[in-house]
Order: sequence, then structure tokens, then C-alpha cells
Amino acid sequence: MEIEDLLWADGQDNDAGLSEEHYYALKRDIETFPTIVANPATMSARGKLIGNFVMKPNKFFRKIYCTLEQGEIVSTQVGSRDGRSYENKATLYVPGYRSVNVGFLEALKNSKIVLIIRQLDGTMVVFGSKYIGGEIDSSELKTGKAITDGKGTTFTVRSIGRIAPIYWEPGDADKMPPLEDED
Repeated sequence: MEIEDLLWADGQDNDAGLSEEHYYALKRDIETFPTIVANPATMSARGKLIGNFVMKPNKFFRKIYCTLEQGEIVSTQVGSRDGRSYENKATLYVPGYRSVNVGFLEALKNSKIVLIIRQLDGTMVVFGSKYIGGEIDSSELKTGKAITDGKGTTFTVRSIGRIAPIYWEPGDADKMPPLEDED
């Protein structure tokens, strides 16, 4: 792979933040994962997954809502010389202090998951992989004190790996990620 210029064209959109809809699944429910390009020709190709997620029978990705302007992705390079990698964190805020919020955290607190985050521009990044699942690293449920306070669940999913959360462009956008039919 040849290195390339890393430029920014004047006037491009660069909206920060995450969209409202994201997706998660238990890592153990995924039969086949998209892959990293073996010998990428470009730096852009090095940062993308190819292929689709294939789920085990009767297993699906589930949707998760995040309040606008309350979610964030942070990727931090970690490690020492000749051993650097990335620690990746996605923080989401789900409104409400409800039994389903508590159940979500309780069910997933020690489970390996794959989280697909959709940015405001529609691009998706994946937390967790075939070999290393993401985990809920921290969570907080709050009722708030005053009527003007937020009431909801904030949680952070952490994944580690040799690259930052990688971009994923589904091969079949109408079917990806694999969701349960919504009739």
C-alpha cells in the first residue's frame, strides 16, 4: 500500500455526532463477520470492512436508540513503542429509567457484543470483531433531580484492537445489519 495525502477540501460537510439509531448483537450470535481487506491498495481501504454480517438461525441485530447530541465515539492510541494499538469507546444515552434499560444493562454486563454505530452522515463503524468482542465498560442510570434534568441510561461500549473502529459499508444496504422482520 502506498501512503497518500490526507487533505480536506474547503466547504465540505463535517457534522459531528451520532444518529439516533444504532445496532447491537451478541457476538456469539454472529456466524460470519465482515473482513478487513488483506492487502489494501489505499489508506481508505485499510480502514474499511468488506462483506456482510451473517447471523446464526433466528438471531438478529437489535436496534438501540440514542438521544441526539448525547452519543460519542472516542478512539485513543495506546501502548508503547513497537506495540501500539487502539482503545475505542462509544458512549450512548438512552432516555428513561425503565425496566427495559435496567434489563439491557443486566443482560449484557458480562457479554461480548458487536455494536454498529451510525454517524450523522450515515456512515457506520463497528465496535467488536470476530476475535475480540466489545463490552459494556461502564453504565449509569439516573432519575435526575429536577424536571429540567435528564432521566436516562448512559453506557459506554469499549473495544480494543489494532485499528480504530472500522468503517463498514454493507454489501446489501436493504438487509444490513440483519434485523428481525418488522411486519
